[in-house]
Amino acid sequence: MKTLATLLAVGCAALSSACYWDRDSLEFEAKRMPEVLQAITGRFDRNPPLYYSMRLERVTGEITQHPDQLSLYDDAGVSASRLGHQDEAIRWMEQKRQHLDSAHANSDDRYKTESNEGTFELLAWFALPDHLHNRTLLKRAIGRIEQALSINPHAHFDREKYQLAYMRWLAGDPGKDGIVNWMPVAVLDHKDKSADRAAQVKGLTGLIVLGPAWENPDILGALADTLGEPAKSSAGRRDRTPSTAYLATLRRQELIGKGQVALDKTFFGEGSLDSGDHAYVEAQYERLRAEADTYEARRAEYMETRMKAGRHPDIDAEFWKGWVEVPPPAVEPMGWFGRHRRDLATYAIMMILVAGPVLLLWLVIRLALRLNRRISR
Repeated sequence: MKTLATLLAVGCAALSSACYWDRDSLEFEAKRMPEVLQAITGRFDRNPPLYYSMRLERVTGEITQHPDQLSLYDDAGVSASRLGHQDEAIRWMEQKRQHLDSAHANSDDRYKTESNEGTFELLAWFALPDHLHNRTLLKRAIGRIEQALSINPHAHFDREKYQLAYMRWLAGDPGKDGIVNWMPVAVLDHKDKSADRAAQVKGLTGLIVLGPAWENPDILGALADTLGEPAKSSAGRRDRTPSTAYLATLRRQELIGKGQVALDKTFFGEGSLDSGDHAYVEAQYERLRAEADTYEARRAEYMETRMKAGRHPDIDAEFWKGWVEVPPPAVEPMGWFGRHRRDLATYAIMMILVAGPVLLLWLVIRLALRLNRRISR
């Protein structure tokens, strides 16, 4: 446990996986979830710190003038949390609670309060130096998320239950190997794993896109395992998505290589792909990750140039007027030989199995005829 605590202290910021609720969440829902491929490779919008510091400064003033405008507290709390100030974020939710009744809060307002405060408390717990030995704040955060789900069980693309599963796992006692399995299919105790596979993929993808799980190797490992899990298609076949599963595995490996700690030692996604396809998928991953990083850097530069001039997308309708959106790249085809490599191998084996005995029989007959002619002479 002492060794585990040291490892957790190194990577605690990346181990948190949660989602936020502010004005960006609503805009994101309108755009629907990005493709799983984009979530794995990082081809989704992430805002630089200046974006949140400017928003926090502005909404702080707006709250003073309009204390009953509840959405402003969500914006302030999420901004503070994104900047790494979890205690401040929690205080914003505490202030919001004081105005819920006077502002005639509806169920959605109360849901967002519980969801955000539970998320902020989770992140604050990770920041505690002795968090493994003091789970009081974590258990309080779990209660908040449970309350949020009791108000709105299907919010945030049904992904909040996966956040809750992860938090409950963190609050549990380690198994004999130091870590217990938190895989969603195990934690949620689904009777039919294949029936819930699509929902699990969507939920785990939501954790990556809507929160800090983009740098969490355990979430990527769970996604890889879920993508590699057999699932019944509409035609009754049992399908897999092993290439996409291996992409998630590569992201997990990338994070571990950068020093992030993977706690789930039961991960098995690395064996979900045909060995002959590894090189192709790895090449695609490197290309897509490089493009995603280039896109993100270009977007951040565009935003920061304008924000340093006092502009912000929240209040400037012309902010994105000069931005040229580039669609995400598609996966490159393998080429004819790559697509048919396994078929060619199968044909070759069949030819050997079928033609081999025929050729041997032909040689035996030919040899017998030669011997017969010699004997006849």
